[in-house]
Amino acid sequence: MQIKGYTLVDKQKAEKAVLDAGEGASPELVLALYDKNAGYIKVSKDHTPVKTGTFWDFDEGKPRPKPLKVSKPKPKKVAKSKPKAKPKKKRKSKKSKK
Repeated sequence: MQIKGYTLVDKQKAEKAVLDAGEGASPELVLALYDKNAGYIKVSKDHTPVKTGTFWDFDEGKPRPKPLKVSKPKPKKVAKSKPKAKPKKKRKSKKSKK
């Protein structure tokens, strides 16, 4: 289900949010109730995941008047591994022939 440029991924939680919001409820309220139920939300345009609590204020127990800003997650830094040391070649000893 898509609402205001966001994709509500969990169909059952989305339907519950619509029922809880009631007939004629604003899209913002549906988003907030879906968020309250820990539904997975992502931005429809670029599939950026939205953090839980963006639309619902858990401290206040009510929808946020203005949703929190959605930002793209920073790419994880991958630790560079040290190159493996090449095995040392055995040196042939030079023995003088007599």
